[in-house]
Amino acid sequence: MRNEAGVSRLFVWTKAGGELRQITSDLFDAANPAWDPNGDYLFYISERSYAPQISSVEWNFATDRSTSIFALALREEVAHPFAPESDEVTVDGNDLMAVYEAVMASLEDSSWQKVKKV
Repeated sequence: MRNEAGVSRLFVWTKAGGELRQITSDLFDAANPAWDPNGDYLFYISERSYAPQISSVEWNFATDRSTSIFALALREEVAHPFAPESDEVTVDGNDLMAVYEAVMASLEDSSWQKVKKV
């Protein structure tokens, strides 16, 4: 359904409340909804990126890659489909010293170090 500005939005019918509920923003077009086979997510495409470029065909702005795929969890207990993975590493003093000693040992055994000593 489109709003007065012409933006396409998605709605779902709630069985419990018996009402139509808007599930996407009024600011971005959303279309082509598809239910997850397990009923956990609603996938849809939305135009949310605007990165204009100078067109090589005409002297005007052109856009590409403005449409992306989105997933909406349908229940609170459903896990994020693309949860971020942590890239943090914790190192205590002993681990740091072990890393330092390993690096120094590899440098002593390297051919570069042998060439430098000669």
